[in-house]
Amino acid sequence: MLKEMIKDMDGNEEKLIIQKTIYKTNLRKHYRCLSIAMNRVEVKFLTDEETSALKQSSKERIEALVIEPCLKTRDMSLRIWDMPKPTSLFSSLSVLIIGWKSVVEDNDLKVRDVVQVWSFQVNSKLCFALIIVP
Repeated sequence: MLKEMIKDMDGNEEKLIIQKTIYKTNLRKHYRCLSIAMNRVEVKFLTDEETSALKQSSKERIEALVIEPCLKTRDMSLRIWDMPKPTSLFSSLSVLIIGWKSVVEDNDLKVRDVVQVWSFQVNSKLCFALIIVP
């Protein structure tokens, strides 16, 4: 059904970005994003232009359409946050922000749920799909 939805949107370049476990912190009310550790990402999913725009400032964002597990669509934003590490290096996170709390509630996400995050393009616009792995 999800593949049909992406096809109906004229989506292409579907890529599995990451499969991750939902933890307690992901479900806290004040936690307003889905974080994706860039060192755990399976494939390159951002264009060079998108990467360049996001790295200009931590305030830069890319608007993206997200298909939720319940097949509802939602507008969210993607940012890159560089998190300092004790070794003085940085760990980069991609974060989907704006609306994460509603995604959690609308899809009844729970601790230890496993989700896959897929990216795809529609008319050169970045989009994502979230799937709960049974």
